[in-house]
Amino acid sequence: MNITSIAKGAFLRYVRPAHIRRLHVAVEHVLKRRIEGIVTVVCVDDRTMRALNRRYRRKDKTTDVLSFLYAEHKGRRARAIHGDILIAVPEPQRQSRQRMLPVQAVTDELIVHGLLHLLGYDHERSREDEKIMFVLQQKIL
Repeated sequence: MNITSIAKGAFLRYVRPAHIRRLHVAVEHVLKRRIEGIVTVVCVDDRTMRALNRRYRRKDKTTDVLSFLYAEHKGRRARAIHGDILIAVPEPQRQSRQRMLPVQAVTDELIVHGLLHLLGYDHERSREDEKIMFVLQQKIL
């Protein structure tokens, strides 16, 4: 998979392509299948994230991560994904303080969460889907 990251300043160290590729390999290992495609991890500010969340999810508040899939896929059996994962840059730092975890651990969670969404997993569909997605997320991390 070709993974690109777009970030500025100090946050760039948390979304290095080599690190994201390691997460991609962990996703493939847990899901037991190869995943191809192009994914861009984009770091945005709260204002941008709130505007996107309002436009695409009709929720007028910021969120930690959004995923946008640009190519058709076949749900959870997808072999190729093309999309973006957007991370609200202040969020990993906030969650890090609240949860007493390293910023890198929180950022990794958000990237894996976004990748699972791109692969068709959706924790908001049902309680069962939520359980499946978060169990997978924990196994990957």
